[in-house]
Amino acid sequence: MAAQLLALPALAKALAFAKGLTGLGTGASVAKSAGALGAFAKGAGYKRLAGEALAKAGTMVPKSVGEATKMIVGKDLYNNKGDLLFRLAPDAAFGVMGGVMTPGDLGDKVIAGGTQFLGGGLTGIAAGRGARALGMGQRAADMADMVGSVGGDVLGMAVGDQILKVKGGGMTPMEQQIMEQDALYRAQLEQEFLQKYGIGATVDPGMAANGLVA
Repeated sequence: MAAQLLALPALAKALAFAKGLTGLGTGASVAKSAGALGAFAKGAGYKRLAGEALAKAGTMVPKSVGEATKMIVGKDLYNNKGDLLFRLAPDAAFGVMGGVMTPGDLGDKVIAGGTQFLGGGLTGIAAGRGARALGMGQRAADMADMVGSVGGDVLGMAVGDQILKVKGGGMTPMEQQIMEQDALYRAQLEQEFLQKYGIGATVDPGMAANGLVA
């Protein structure tokens, strides 16, 4: 009897261990696995929704740009791509020239040329449409387009300068170039003055401006 009583705790431990393996332990593992699968499915669902949103945005942005362009240039001109390109070609040429003549990096040139092209092209077309809406003839509308393009070029350049100032820390690339040239010119005048009156050592202004001499 005493031996049986001593065996009861061991048997109870064995039963508890078996129960943990077959019941509670397995249930906890299944719950944990189910939770992991649920989290994975939830993450996959979010990724799918994000992908669908990006795809939708990718189709909406070009459509919105196209609708805005159609609204500005007019449905008839928008559908007549040849006439539209003919009207925008001079503005594009001036935009390219403005970008090439702008000092600075490629970003500066794109900003300058792009704002000039958009300002001249869209303003000119809008002016031509306005003239036609007032009942003017085609010749008058073409003149209004030309005048609007010139005014739009000036406006576009002003907008571009403001963007370039923000990018360049308060100055446009042209202003920075002028300031550097002015500093070099002042250094040359100072050096000529020192050489003329024999004051100080002779220093090449170009080397001094580039920091090649102390």
